[in-house]
Amino acid sequence: MSEAASAFGHFMNEHASIVRRMCRAILQDDHLADDAAQDAFVRLWRQWRDRGRPESAEGWIRRAAIRTSLDTWRRRDARDRTTRAVLDEASERDVVAAATPIVEAADHELRARYATALESLPEGQRTIFVLRHEAGLSLAAIAESLSIAIPTVRTQFARACVRLQSKLAPYANLRPNPDETRGA
Repeated sequence: MSEAASAFGHFMNEHASIVRRMCRAILQDDHLADDAAQDAFVRLWRQWRDRGRPESAEGWIRRAAIRTSLDTWRRRDARDRTTRAVLDEASERDVVAAATPIVEAADHELRARYATALESLPEGQRTIFVLRHEAGLSLAAIAESLSIAIPTVRTQFARACVRLQSKLAPYANLRPNPDETRGA
């Protein structure tokens, strides 16, 4: 094994959990996150082999994790639109057939509405919202990772929040108060 490969192996072992956690936060799926993390390390290895270890390894890792996760998200989204529609329809039938409690059905509906609203955001807004809300990155870390200015991140995040609020506002009272459903 070459010295570069050995050094990269140690580097990868040190940072694998960070890359996977970021991919998981963006993709919300363990298997896809594993695939994206593997793709990120392949991308990082090629850059390491050609140019050596970068000075700012943390930003370099974040950018690779974000980019491969977004590539995976795009591929999955394009491939799975029809499949998700069929599964959602079947899931709704299962909820009715299983006679689940009202609150559980409402929670399912809210999650579906949230996922639909999130997917309807423009890609940049969706990416920034997911990185901030789901991955917990700071605005500065998002700006560095996406190579954009902090004010742009702030504006895109605010726009995403406003869009999501407007899309989800009609469903704010969808989930009934559990006290009200006890007699139902």
